[in-house]
Amino acid sequence: MPSQGTNTLGYEPDGDLSIEFALAEAIYLATQELNSHDAYTCLLDPSIDADFLATIPFIDVAPNPLLECLDVGSASTMSGFGHTFMVAGENELRDTMSGIVTGTAENPTLFGSVATCNGKLVADGRINAFDLAVLMWASFGKAPYDTISLDAPTVHGRNQTALRCGNNQTLQEYALALDDDFCAARQDFQSPSTGSNPPYRCLETSVEPWASIASVGEWTRLRFFDNASVHDEDKLALALELYLVGVDGAQATLDDEPPPVFDCTDVSCAPTANPRVVSVHLQPRDDIIYGDDYVGACNQASASISPVYQSGRFALGKNGVLSIMQDQPEAACPFDVFVWVPILLRDILESYPDQACDGKVGVQVGSAAMDGIYGAVQCSLVCVSPRKSSDGSDPQGQVQVSGRGSIVILIVSIIGTILLCCAIGLAVLCRFKVARPRLRRAVPSIPIAGARASFATAGDRASAYIDPRLSISASDAAHVPVLESRVSASRLRPPYES
Repeated sequence: MPSQGTNTLGYEPDGDLSIEFALAEAIYLATQELNSHDAYTCLLDPSIDADFLATIPFIDVAPNPLLECLDVGSASTMSGFGHTFMVAGENELRDTMSGIVTGTAENPTLFGSVATCNGKLVADGRINAFDLAVLMWASFGKAPYDTISLDAPTVHGRNQTALRCGNNQTLQEYALALDDDFCAARQDFQSPSTGSNPPYRCLETSVEPWASIASVGEWTRLRFFDNASVHDEDKLALALELYLVGVDGAQATLDDEPPPVFDCTDVSCAPTANPRVVSVHLQPRDDIIYGDDYVGACNQASASISPVYQSGRFALGKNGVLSIMQDQPEAACPFDVFVWVPILLRDILESYPDQACDGKVGVQVGSAAMDGIYGAVQCSLVCVSPRKSSDGSDPQGQVQVSGRGSIVILIVSIIGTILLCCAIGLAVLCRFKVARPRLRRAVPSIPIAGARASFATAGDRASAYIDPRLSISASDAAHVPVLESRVSASRLRPPYES
């Protein structure tokens, strides 16, 4: 019987996936909020305690094992749909580096995983960006889902998924367990679980400083498949789920505003909507799309460029889960992700000594992408790299034409001359014992209840961008302890060693 206060669902095919998508989106939102998969696994057990179920936010349905039908996607879904692996004279799609056959152009893996468990076609035992992407593509008839019925069979349930309810695994921990043993995922099965792991490739994310605006915030660029041996047309993410560090406590939707030019330092390069909060921006890889040798569908005149959307209500969940998906797999484009972090949040995170990446932006092990080949997984923790000395070129490979080096030399020469003159003048004053009153600029203190001095300084600098006449506003003073408490409550566990 349904628990009191919950909604009863019907479980008969109706040719419509709107309810499935809405429910999967609610489960995913709760999953990001809790940083665990309890919002999904606990709903599969009708005997679950009602009081425990009430602690799961956003969900108001009766538990039912048939809810496992929502788990239809994984990183290796769409295996075989890649555009560039056609072997001459064959209809197979093959990884150009490993030679692994991953599917066929006529029969890509539309649901679940390329790996089977206990002889069953299954997905990955969680509700995430990959499930939402599959449900959206099927609902709107995006190729290759335009040729199947919405009543078509999808996947079978995994063994004993409901037993994971309350096992205290974080999202990243479960992702690593999947990578270790896709079928068992570190569960104590009453009977042996048999199956094989999908042949993932490494996501190879690079995390690079893009622009830093003094007293305001920093831009960081995330670039995927950052390996020269990977063909440009193979650097696609049809759907993406990343576990980020350095954005703790933040929630963000995708911002339509393009990121600034590389190395911009002017305040006009901060996000115009609200530079005091974390924001996520996307930019197509024009260096690939318009390259002479690019053969991907994104650059074909017959295909429209695929928009990229956030998966679910937020692109960035408050526990650092970044999830996005492309609207049209057949016209998917390579893209970069840009993350803006305000200086207030950065300074708070840097104050914690045990923060991964020292509180700066990074991508954790277990992050994954549905790439149309056989799935890609981040194989190591990668943190924002230190800014390299200028070599005359920017990260896009375009030559910098500014005379920055000459300007720097001129400025240094001017400053040196001024300092030399000041030193001579001071020596003269001391020699003739000319007494002058000492001038000191008064710096008023900024009292903020419950906040350390470093937070007040960060809030002062951040608010100065909004109104240079004010040192700090009342709203900033109230915001600091709230933000600090959210960061403390939602901090990610230290990443596993890869």
